[in-house]
Amino acid sequence: MRRLTLVSILLFALCGLLAAQGTKLSRAAIDSVRALRTMAGSGSVLRFEADKIEMGAMLEGDTARVLSFSFVNDGRESVRIGRVAASCGCLTVLFDTVAVEPGGRGEIKLRFSPRGRAGTVDVDAFVYLAGSASRPEARLRLLGNVIGDDEWEHLPHRMGALRLKSRKVSFGTVEAGRRRIERIACANVGVQPLNLSAAIKPSYVTLGTEPATIGPGEEGDIIITLDTDKIPQTAGCKQIKIIIEGIEGRPSQRTIEAEFNVCPQKTDDNNIKK
Repeated sequence: MRRLTLVSILLFALCGLLAAQGTKLSRAAIDSVRALRTMAGSGSVLRFEADKIEMGAMLEGDTARVLSFSFVNDGRESVRIGRVAASCGCLTVLFDTVAVEPGGRGEIKLRFSPRGRAGTVDVDAFVYLAGSASRPEARLRLLGNVIGDDEWEHLPHRMGALRLKSRKVSFGTVEAGRRRIERIACANVGVQPLNLSAAIKPSYVTLGTEPATIGPGEEGDIIITLDTDKIPQTAGCKQIKIIIEGIEGRPSQRTIEAEFNVCPQKTDDNNIKK
């Protein structure tokens, strides 16, 4: 009897804590509710067909899921749900506040949003009856696993284990005597280090990476350099293809395209021989 009295006191104290926190509970409050409910015994008049739902696996970018928990009023008087407190901001609670007569049925819906919730899911919603804010009548659980979105989505182009920001670069207008450099952000999404080069390319093109070796899971830059003194000085737009070595795939799958305009050298009239 003294034990139950102590539990009642603790429950009353916890009530103030829950009321101060609104409808979203802290982890400490959740653990306290679970422990006290076990000690005191539930005595709930709500009988749920299932108080736990396994959602399985979903993607972080999936639309929110709505899960329904049906219950029956097993008591002798009508009851009304006062509030449902969620343990996570990923849950939105939907329920009807009308009274449920003895033997009547009701439903509580939990809307779970996977965005920002990559990993294992184990979230709770605590059901409180109107006029009984000191302890929850039921604990509802959602379990599952959220698979995170592509962490390399900022590098949308794929070349085997290489991900790139773009497969094309533009150098604009180039002039002789001025070396030009362009960079393409990239990442190694494989399990082996990448050492990239370009075996098939014009003689005036140099390709390298920074860092020189891109480790698994690391980001870097592909650096393409034009030696403008070696470019044929025929005015007009030039388009070249650079085939990358060091990754798997057909040549067409390992090709970077580059374009530039050639500005021909100006002729010094004083140097023209008569």
